[in-house]
Amino acid sequence: MIALLLFVGGILLDVPPVVTECICSKAKVHDGWCDPCKIGYVAGLKISSKLLFTTIDHGHEIPSDTRCETCKKAIPVDEFCNACQVGYYQRKIYYSSFTHCLVKGVRVNREQVSCAACLRNMEEGGWCDVCKRGIFGNVSVMQQAHFDQAVASFRRLKLGLAHLDQCELCGIAMYSNGMCPKCEIIYKNGKPTTE
Repeated sequence: MIALLLFVGGILLDVPPVVTECICSKAKVHDGWCDPCKIGYVAGLKISSKLLFTTIDHGHEIPSDTRCETCKKAIPVDEFCNACQVGYYQRKIYYSSFTHCLVKGVRVNREQVSCAACLRNMEEGGWCDVCKRGIFGNVSVMQQAHFDQAVASFRRLKLGLAHLDQCELCGIAMYSNGMCPKCEIIYKNGKPTTE
């Protein structure tokens, strides 16, 4: 009864209901965040930082003032615009090849993969010429275009996750090729740079 009241109250007040039950099993498959456990998942990777999880693009409404002709053609067919470096899927915009591959990819688990090369690719990401697919984490992608960019982001994400305990903001900067405002370190390809 209390859960029903919270749900109805959330609708009336336009506030999302608070999820109090663990949804990790769904989050692992659908790149989600579990509030009770304070854990998120992207491409099968466990993310303990809500800030890093929200930094990763999870899709946005398409701006109504889209002027790029290539984007206009890409929207109805769920494609990527090379000029703007954005992808579209089911009437949403994704601001990187990584998140566009995430949303278009098929989720797989180790038990479903028999190819040795694909099993290796699950760890660091890579394309299998035999199976004609790319895999990173638990995501299988059939389109080779932009796959290398997506894998580079996946690898940077892994580096950033390994660095979260030392400095959360550096971990985020490693993933996003940005600068840590706390340590004032600039990262490119997951590594410090002086550029």
